[in-house]
Amino acid sequence: MKMVIFGAVMLFSAGTILAQSNASYVNQYGIGSNTSDVDQTGLSNLANVDQNNTNSINLNNVSDIDQIGDYNRVGTLFGTVTYWDGMGQEGGNNYSDIDQFGNSNLADRVSQRGLNNVSIVYQDGYKNYADVVNWGDDNNVTITQEGIRNIAYDWQVGSRNSSTTTQTGENNSSVVNQMIRLGWYPEAYYSDDNISTVDQMGNRNVSFLSQQGDWNTSDVDQNGDDNDSWTDQYGDFNVADVEQDGDLNISIIDQEGDSNLADTDQDGNSNQSYVDQTGFSHDAYTTQAGNSNFSTISQFD
Repeated sequence: MKMVIFGAVMLFSAGTILAQSNASYVNQYGIGSNTSDVDQTGLSNLANVDQNNTNSINLNNVSDIDQIGDYNRVGTLFGTVTYWDGMGQEGGNNYSDIDQFGNSNLADRVSQRGLNNVSIVYQDGYKNYADVVNWGDDNNVTITQEGIRNIAYDWQVGSRNSSTTTQTGENNSSVVNQMIRLGWYPEAYYSDDNISTVDQMGNRNVSFLSQQGDWNTSDVDQNGDDNDSWTDQYGDFNVADVEQDGDLNISIIDQEGDSNLADTDQDGNSNQSYVDQTGFSHDAYTTQAGNSNFSTISQFD
């Protein structure tokens, strides 16, 4: 297990270097340049990092976690009473990177609040799940999960949002919101220059994508098995593009207000597609090729 910590006003670090009981907790606060690096290889891995540097002159939060095998987590229920969100970071020139490779992956919350946020989570195999909220300023999130029980949420609240989710095999699901408001985040009003891409390849695909204000763009590709996709866009320069290739396809797009365009392309098996557009420059194209096609487009001024 390796830890590198710089410029912290307060630091708590606990854990053991025995492979069978990896754990690492890093808290860094204050005015100064937080940096944190945790590497863990083998068995009951857990890492929780919490950084808080709200000094906008000395902008540096960086954090990097690599965990390679067994019960990987980054934030989770620890013991029986304490729920820990993983990673953290609050104000500064935030950057965050989590890589977890094999076994019971979870990276439960990455969070990040103010200024130049970037967040990348990559998880390789078994019980993948990730949840990131990015909050404010130049946001950017990437989640890539490759095998077995994939689920990913992205969230993002305000400023130059972007989000990419790629999940490859088995029980895929994805939610990206890019927020105006959700009830459990009272501050979450913003949205700004949204772009989002979700790409899921095989097995139980579902994707729900909601963009709620400003320069929305959206792209969902799902390739095989039990595809579903819902895309909601509510205001400003909406575009949405969904392509689903094989198996039990359904796609629903709902766009309300401003320069709407929606494009749905479904190739084979039990296709259906519904598009609702309300207000301003509607366009909608739907192309369906083989099997039980059905399509309806509704446009309202």
